[in-house]
Amino acid sequence: LTTPLDSDQSHGKPSIVLNGRQHDDIVSEAVKVVSEANHPETLFIRLDELVDVGGDERGRAAVRFVTVDGMILRLAQAAEWYTLRKQGDEWVEVPAKPDSQVARSALSETGRKLWNLPPLEAVTEVPTLREDGSVLSIPGYDAGTRLYYSPPPALALPAIPEQPSQADARAALQEVAKLVRDFPFKGQADLANVLALLLTPVVRAAVPSAVPLALIDAPQQGTGKSLIAEVVGLLAQGYDATDSAPARDDAEEWRKRLTSALLAGNAVINFDNVEGVLSNPVLAAALTTPEFRDRLLGGNTMVSIPVRVTWIATGNNIRIGGDMNRRCYRIRLDAHTARPWERASFAIEDLPSHVKAHRGELLAALLTAARAWYVAGQPAPAGLPRMGNYWPWVRIVGGILAFAGVEGFLSSQDELYEEADEEAGGWRPFFSAWRAWCPDPV
Repeated sequence: LTTPLDSDQSHGKPSIVLNGRQHDDIVSEAVKVVSEANHPETLFIRLDELVDVGGDERGRAAVRFVTVDGMILRLAQAAEWYTLRKQGDEWVEVPAKPDSQVARSALSETGRKLWNLPPLEAVTEVPTLREDGSVLSIPGYDAGTRLYYSPPPALALPAIPEQPSQADARAALQEVAKLVRDFPFKGQADLANVLALLLTPVVRAAVPSAVPLALIDAPQQGTGKSLIAEVVGLLAQGYDATDSAPARDDAEEWRKRLTSALLAGNAVINFDNVEGVLSNPVLAAALTTPEFRDRLLGGNTMVSIPVRVTWIATGNNIRIGGDMNRRCYRIRLDAHTARPWERASFAIEDLPSHVKAHRGELLAALLTAARAWYVAGQPAPAGLPRMGNYWPWVRIVGGILAFAGVEGFLSSQDELYEEADEEAGGWRPFFSAWRAWCPDPV
């Protein structure tokens, strides 16, 4: 007995008959009705698994793997389910619930090949710039960026001009710069670099490559390193994204930590209070790849996780080794006092509360500056280091800053390279002395 998929007129939903049919036919119809009912999109493919986007207990958007029970509910919502029973000479439709085996098959590796669902890379709680310079500001799924935009209810975003001018860009970044005016930056490069860090999360979708790690360091505690990182997290995702670097320089520990952090889908990953030398091949690889490959924790399934985050590390006199110097840029603070935490008379006394209260305005200012650069034809910034694979980020962020009149972006890179690797620094004087002693070695 086979019954074609038809429409149940009383409920306006398709009907699926469970009995007297091949199991794979039922699964195919089940997948079809759920796919067709996925409007607006809340069901996606991510990491080759079915996921949905919903709110967590804090009211924030969360990505969750679809369970068997979750799929049964989706099946029940998408179709009317029946079994056919013979009564006399007639077949009668008897209401039924979706079969759990159908749900398992739909979620299986074979079943996933039947789905026609959009791919999801991440959820964003803030509007973001697309590669073409347009602004993603309509809640829901965006096929161009593969992002799901889910703004919190309290986010009030002012209108972003379609054709902002250079004067608009300058005024916008001047407002953003007021956030950090009380921090004791070592120089102009550090101020420019912190503005670049604030820009990065809102233009991240427009950057087709990896982005480098922002090192926020100072001579001692209490200078404001963690506060800057907190501000970036509050702007980008509405909450702090502080994590701790593994205590040991162990590749497996770094792998586990990075996999967990990337799977969580945070827009910002901040390793707070780094101690010792920051040098690990796993972290170095994650900083240069568009997709991070690893096993899912607790199993042997390999996944490729999109890397669309903004990276931060904070610490006192951070030292970096190996290839990390080519993957970082620095924001140096120095209060020139033994107890910087005792400083007072700040223009903004409670910075986190201020950011939360004015989050929409600050995001709009950042996007206005970015949009103005695109409208002007993306004028190329002059004199910036290419930074290898990070050139797209350098070009976009550096271009926005230069167009808005901010000078000094990445101008401290040579100093960072000189100081980065202690081993290289230790050998240089030796070879210089050797050359002076023996200028013409045989």
